[in-house]
Amino acid sequence: NKVQRSLMYKINTKVDSLGQQFTSHLKNAQQQQQQPQHITGADSQHQAAYVAREVKIKSRIDDMRSMLDDAQARLRAKEEEVGKLKGHAYSLMQQLKRARDEREEIRNAKDKQRNELLLLRAERHYAKQQQQQQQQPM
Repeated sequence: NKVQRSLMYKINTKVDSLGQQFTSHLKNAQQQQQQPQHITGADSQHQAAYVAREVKIKSRIDDMRSMLDDAQARLRAKEEEVGKLKGHAYSLMQQLKRARDEREEIRNAKDKQRNELLLLRAERHYAKQQQQQQQQPM
């Protein structure tokens, strides 16, 4: 998650800096258009290079924005996947808790049966002793 936030921050920073560069180039272009110019061969080449650079920068900005959108989409998909996994883990924990409770109930029932059996054996043994004492002549 920290890596994703760091990546998103870097992408946003890069997009912002490219946007600022593009804006400054547009301002420079507007200023140059407002000034009267005598177009010579060198000026027209400079103007063509400037326009080409503007187009390249705009293309880079669009590419960075599309990368940002893709990264955000992947991030949302991962967050949804994490949410599903958390839900599944929660249901597994609930199943485990129910299984443990059931195991404890079974243990308690077995202990109760064992105790009842021991009690019955003790009662039977006591009854036999009583019977033997009654049968012995005094």
